[in-house]
Order: sequence, then structure tokens, then C-alpha cells
Amino acid sequence: YILAWVEWMRSPADKRVRVRRPEGAHLLSAPGLEPALFEVTPATRSLLLTAPTAESLNGESHLRRMLALLDGDDPSLQVLAAAELASRSTLRSQLTRRERRHLQATVRDARRSPVARAQLLDAAQFHAAEFGSGWAPVAQAVVAEEPVSLQPGQPNERLVWSAFQLLGAADVRLRRATLARWATSGNGALAEQALLLLRRSNPDAE
Repeated sequence: YILAWVEWMRSPADKRVRVRRPEGAHLLSAPGLEPALFEVTPATRSLLLTAPTAESLNGESHLRRMLALLDGDDPSLQVLAAAELASRSTLRSQLTRRERRHLQATVRDARRSPVARAQLLDAAQFHAAEFGSGWAPVAQAVVAEEPVSLQPGQPNERLVWSAFQLLGAADVRLRRATLARWATSGNGALAEQALLLLRRSNPDAE
């Protein structure tokens, strides 16, 4: 495996000071690294064990590589690729209409990692200039088609949450039946989001 770990933490007494973790090192967890643990393959060796350059991180070749990883079979690399596209402005600025459609299709593809799909929805909301328009129908499809999460912590909970956030920010009205399946799901966080949109769309229905 290829992994990254951290041995230090901020001191509880003084946040400016770093101290060793009393329980020892643990796997790094950060956007795109959830956690930082990857199987050793030619792709991960090339991506993670090769010294990066400005071109390798910011150029068109890196954009193509990230889009290809989104289409791959490794969920951990899908998450890493989505985080790169969401966080690296030099990649976002290169997105064309074709690539935006590619990303929208990725979010609608249930075979892809729900974490990666959620990251792309979040990026579409917060970086609308680069990710372009047309994301509301994508978020609507997620809410309408994803299996209902009955309990917190389900794999698609973050994805559906991100879809609700984008739809709420865009002031999109949803069908009552679509919202009702989440309002009665038993997942308190998603039920609350569904009820908020239901109240906005059809106050009498709640």
C-alpha cells in the first residue's frame, strides 16, 4: 500500500504549538485523501510517488489525467481526482463545455464514488464561474434517483446532502413526491433538508 500518516497535533494548551500524538501516528485524512491509503498500482505509483512539477500539477495533462481517474474503477482515486478538480484553480480554469458535461455525467453515474460525486456538486456550487451552468438538473436527478438513506452515515448521505445544498442555493422547486421520500426516510439530517425545501416549494404540503 501507499499511505501517508501524521504524528503531530496542535497542543490542547496552545494551538500555536505542535506536539506528538499520544496515541501515535495515524492515517492522514483530508479532502481527496479519505483516508490517505491507496493500493500499489502503476497508476498510484506514477501519481503519488513521482516528484511533482508545476506542469504535472497545473497543466492540461494533469486535467486529462484527473478526468480519466474519474472514469476508472478505483473509488479512492476517483475521490482524489474530484478533490483535485474542485480545489485546484488552474484545473478549474481549463474546463470547457465538454469537460463540464463529463463532470455532470460523473455525478449522475451511480457506479462512481458517492464521495467524489459530492465533491463535484460542492465545487459546482462554490465555483460556478468555472464549473458553468446546468448543475441544478444534475442535483435534482441525484435527489430523485439515489436510494433513500435510512440511517446517518450511509454511503450516499453526503452526496444527497450536497445535492440539497445546491438546489436550495439555486432556489429550485422540487416535486412533493421527490421530497417526501427523504422527509420520511428516518435520516434526520436529510429529512430536515427535504422539509426545508418542501416548505419553500409548497408550504401547505408540510
